[in-house]
Amino acid sequence: MSSGSKQGGSEQRKHPRVDLLASIELKSGDEMIILTVRNISVGGVFVCNDGYDLLSGFPVGSRHELVIFTPSDLDKQLVVRGLVVRHEAEGMALTWREDDTAATKLTALIEQQQNEKVSR
Repeated sequence: MSSGSKQGGSEQRKHPRVDLLASIELKSGDEMIILTVRNISVGGVFVCNDGYDLLSGFPVGSRHELVIFTPSDLDKQLVVRGLVVRHEAEGMALTWREDDTAATKLTALIEQQQNEKVSR
């Protein structure tokens, strides 16, 4: 089975997904939109549609530059080139190549936010 297929009601993924309080900035034509991250992994993200029609501006198979940022540290941003792989009623999923720089930065972003949750 592929890494994204379901087996026995649970999904088998290459990288575990985590909840992350973050947003993604995406460009749709001349408009810049900001979407809420539902969950993220080293290799991809699921974003909520937040009232936008994502099907028309971001069809499956299209590539877009994503700027991932957290409200706790707007200076730390991660820029990746994402590929739209799936749409659902609540939003869409994007993946990206796991180059060392993006994976390292994303891992640090996730760890930073998890540490902030623990210290509260």
